[in-house]
Amino acid sequence: MKARWFTTILLAFTLLWTSCDPGSHSPTSADLAKNSSSISEAASDGGPAEKITTRLLGRRHGIILPLLGGTISLLQSVFVAPPGAVTLPTVVTWEIFADRPTDLPFALNRVYNFYPHLLHFLIPTTVSISFVDAGLGTNDPNEYTFYYFNELSGEWEPQPTSVDIENQRFIVTLHHFSRYAFAR
Repeated sequence: MKARWFTTILLAFTLLWTSCDPGSHSPTSADLAKNSSSISEAASDGGPAEKITTRLLGRRHGIILPLLGGTISLLQSVFVAPPGAVTLPTVVTWEIFADRPTDLPFALNRVYNFYPHLLHFLIPTTVSISFVDAGLGTNDPNEYTFYYFNELSGEWEPQPTSVDIENQRFIVTLHHFSRYAFAR
């Protein structure tokens, strides 16, 4: 009985928290301008620094519950954690940035951050990212793979990536949270 009461309160808190979070709505042009920042990076040839603009396209918070799992929708994309993916209620954040990773050749102009980084799941989770949210444009989706940034090795590592042409989506299984991007 106590577990059911605790789960009900936690679920109510989650719904209240995500509905009141200013970062959980679809961003307006004012939000996008407010969340843009310029970063100067030295050119690879040692020349003058180039400016890279990073723009937050969307941010969403949620809670994954051990017995219920959790779903987070962001823009036109969805993250799903099945029941049993975590052992404790876990607060998570998903962000999509208009940014091209400079250390990942042929990357699309999007970076996906899932927090907390290095959170490992007991049961794999799924993220379904629309071609629009991926910034695919007129590129062939079959040429792209989802990569995650391995924070321990400092390398980008490919993830098995499915393409759903009919629904115009990439489907990827995640075993842990990290920084992700699409590249050829």
